[in-house]
Amino acid sequence: MWSINIVRRYIRGMDVFPYNVDELEENPDFMALALKESKDKRLYRLCSDKIKTDSDFVLKIMECFKTDINFVSEVLDYYLGNTKEDKTIYYEVLALGTKITKNVDYACRLMAVYVEERCSANELKRKAKNDDEVMEVGLGFGVMEYVYAGCHEFLRFMAARLLEDIFDDEALISFEELIHSKFRSIDNFKQYGYRTFMIDYVRTIDIYLADFLSANYDLLDNNLKRCEEIIKRWPYYMRNLNERRQSIVYQEIERFAREYNASYLPLFVILRDVLREMGLQDKFEKIDDEEVFYNPMDIIVMRFKRMLKKLLSDLFKEDLVRKDSIDYLVLKNKNGSNF
Repeated sequence: MWSINIVRRYIRGMDVFPYNVDELEENPDFMALALKESKDKRLYRLCSDKIKTDSDFVLKIMECFKTDINFVSEVLDYYLGNTKEDKTIYYEVLALGTKITKNVDYACRLMAVYVEERCSANELKRKAKNDDEVMEVGLGFGVMEYVYAGCHEFLRFMAARLLEDIFDDEALISFEELIHSKFRSIDNFKQYGYRTFMIDYVRTIDIYLADFLSANYDLLDNNLKRCEEIIKRWPYYMRNLNERRQSIVYQEIERFAREYNASYLPLFVILRDVLREMGLQDKFEKIDDEEVFYNPMDIIVMRFKRMLKKLLSDLFKEDLVRKDSIDYLVLKNKNGSNF
């Protein structure tokens, strides 16, 4: 390695004994040091094609001059148009260049790679022999880590793009329901941690991506606003949730009345008594306090109470109402995970 004194003597056009100037100018590491020390972009124009298409040199120069977008674009364009290096290295350079320049054309090239990788992952899933193999493939990030090992910026781009798909507007609905199924209050959710919960959620989709995010927490920052939005909607969610619970209970009461010809019974008075017994009276619209006699030992009354208690227990065991109330009677956790 060269001393900083040799680098500075080269920059000033002085003798660099015991080195040969021509040899130094053919060395990408030396020229990168000279550019970094001098901040003189003219030195780049003196570099040979071999150096300008050396990925290590290009990565160092882009990082060093990252505030000069035009110069970074010049360096990147030359590399992309002339390099013969492996595609994995090519994508790493492209990813860093895209991050620095925010150039749409570069981003489109990366997106094409992203789509290709997602298609490859889907093909692997299609060929999987069982659910365990499907889970192992996930979104394909494990394969990406293997193929593009060492390409940190490229893997960060791919991980960020996968997160955009995982937390898109359509998926946010199920994500919000999952949060409410796990946490009964805002404080519980905050105490657990937004990032921790998001990583847990991602782990059910792609275990390798979750591990990568655990070491690259900042990639989750753009999605923290999703959690903040859910927090803001929490009171409205709970109000709508209780309205949906109430609607389901009323539908079941009507169904019960038809099935057992029980319209002669004060079913809503019985509901009121069951709600009081379970401590849920504040969750429903107030039911008339009038006292109406019914025989609590009547076989239909006892059956009705059992149905109500089962239904209410299922409805209130988590802050989530599924599309069909019958789901509460058959829901099973098949994979044994936290989700």
